[in-house]
Amino acid sequence: MVYKIQYCTIHRRPGFTQFQTVGARIRTLEPDLRLIPDDAMKVQRIESGDWREWKASRLQALADSPEAFASSFAAEKKKPDEAWSEYARHCGASPASAAFLARDEQGRVTGMVAAYVDGGESANATICAMWVAPESRNRGVGRLLVDEAARWLMGTGASEVKAWISDANSSAVDFYQSLGFAPTGDRQPLASRPSIDERLYVLRC
Repeated sequence: MVYKIQYCTIHRRPGFTQFQTVGARIRTLEPDLRLIPDDAMKVQRIESGDWREWKASRLQALADSPEAFASSFAAEKKKPDEAWSEYARHCGASPASAAFLARDEQGRVTGMVAAYVDGGESANATICAMWVAPESRNRGVGRLLVDEAARWLMGTGASEVKAWISDANSSAVDFYQSLGFAPTGDRQPLASRPSIDERLYVLRC
């Protein structure tokens, strides 16, 4: 599989991890059969009508992995439906923000991710809110989500993609590093749990 993006070309064969940057190319190395994407999985950018699914998935993610996110279940559960609806509408139309849901062949949501360009600066292209439903893990859903979010960000002109990852979420650290994200050394307290740090990782093309 080959993704052609504005400032780089990503060569990826399903089921292979550990991207290696070589000039303007990223090539895959070691096979990992657990990460072979399920062909039945589809990742699509959300639109205004998807707000209920996004809300349900986001709350499920916060309840499932509270130490992984800067926000909390309690804080987001208080949001009115109008806020969720506006978020979905904005992410479906904005040139600077997008959100994506993964669905299986029955149309059930299996994962989610968001992406944004901070302040309109393509140098600050960030992936966030990535989560895969427990029953859908080890099927390549996370890889599909990050691929789609990164491709969208690079389509805005970004030459690198950033992700803040909680120290308490070791599986996410391993996952992002397997895709070629590298730690920058930057760290900060996790907003929802200041006793936990989160670190900045970057994928450069």
